[in-house]
Amino acid sequence: MQSSFVLFFIILGLLFGKWRRYQEYYPTLLFWVTGNLLYEVLLFHHRVWVFHPVGIDHLFLPDHLMVSLGITLIIYPFVIPVLLGRLSLHVSGRLW
Repeated sequence: MQSSFVLFFIILGLLFGKWRRYQEYYPTLLFWVTGNLLYEVLLFHHRVWVFHPVGIDHLFLPDHLMVSLGITLIIYPFVIPVLLGRLSLHVSGRLW
């Protein structure tokens, strides 16, 4: 299931991401990746949730660490240009 999410978000990011302005999104990407990796290291034994591989995921993402790294290193870089690229520059648009 998680590997299908990774594939879905790669396709979503390639189709709808604003890749020309990627340098503007880079600090946000670093913040998200650093935050997620810091969470994984500091709360290794006291996790809020645990990912369990289902189906074919045992081949590609066999445990929680690999699923979390897949989300951090693959999904985030493809999702952030979609979200921030579509974010309105006006305050009223952001509230909407």
